[in-house]
Amino acid sequence: MEKSRAEILSACERDLYEEVYHFGDGGQSLVRDRVSGRVLLKKSLSLYNEDVYRYLMEHPNPHVPRVMTLWKEDGRLQVVEELVSGYTLEYLLANDLLTREEKKDVVLQLCDTLTFLHRAEPAIIHRDIKASNVMRTDDGVVRLIDYDAAKTFDERQTRDTVLIGTRGSAAPEQYGFGKVDARTDVYGLGILMRELFPGDSRLGQVADRAAELSPRDRYQSAAELGRAVECEGDVPAKQWRFRVPWLPGFRSGNPKKMVPAALWYGAALALSFSAGGIEQGEKIAFVWRDRLTFLLIFFSITDLYTDWTGFFRAFPILRVRNRALRVLAYAACSAGAVLFWVVLLVGILPQFFS
Repeated sequence: MEKSRAEILSACERDLYEEVYHFGDGGQSLVRDRVSGRVLLKKSLSLYNEDVYRYLMEHPNPHVPRVMTLWKEDGRLQVVEELVSGYTLEYLLANDLLTREEKKDVVLQLCDTLTFLHRAEPAIIHRDIKASNVMRTDDGVVRLIDYDAAKTFDERQTRDTVLIGTRGSAAPEQYGFGKVDARTDVYGLGILMRELFPGDSRLGQVADRAAELSPRDRYQSAAELGRAVECEGDVPAKQWRFRVPWLPGFRSGNPKKMVPAALWYGAALALSFSAGGIEQGEKIAFVWRDRLTFLLIFFSITDLYTDWTGFFRAFPILRVRNRALRVLAYAACSAGAVLFWVVLLVGILPQFFS
């Protein structure tokens, strides 16, 4: 039987690349181009989106491994792509080889990469943003690798039917709770930022917004996230000149946050001074002790819910995925903060001054 044109081309593709090393059962191997002598990476995929790899082959980008060719064989997609040299972000973080500015540059380059992917028609959603899928070359260029979980955006699809991604960095919608779109990758990058900037109050807040459970509460694009990272904080459409960078509610210059914050702080101050007057025979020191206790409780609760100092970020229970557990965790921390200051200032310290 005469072979079809596609079969002939597939056979030619196979003959062009000579396998030099096989990575076990992972379906990956190193191959040498018989013409150029260049060593490349060959992947044999059983689960794949051919449109993703075809787009990457036809639209090269400096932050994406160059796809040289692809073909189908025995029901699997064979992809030959550039072999990226450098170190994974996972390795660089484990060995503490990056400065804060270099980490920030990695995130900005990833934002550029995702912007390129999301501007494809239809948009390409990577769905597996994590440290082991990010490479950094010796000259500082960031490459986002592994598009095996990637898919093209489908407006008609209301939710993901198959969980593809990495547990811990996959967005809730990847578990079937909604439609996967560009904000799914924003979530993954937000989780990665938490790993990059532990204890960093400014960029930690950016990461937390990027990794909000609800897509509508996240940055709506990688470009928007990039602007927030560059400025190390949200950039509202309209800002007031009056800003207090260190005070929750007044850090962004956004009137929608500043007005409620002013009312919140004003109410706390008023309540602290109206909570019981100096009754007959009551020592004034006790009154100020009670007022100080109230204010410390107030600012502790503010810190808990706004990540003001980053202190409560050290509590893993506050980062659990289950919404009910998170509500209980915040309630427990709130009660704990109240109990701590009451016991310390009302129950313990007065004994040293009596």
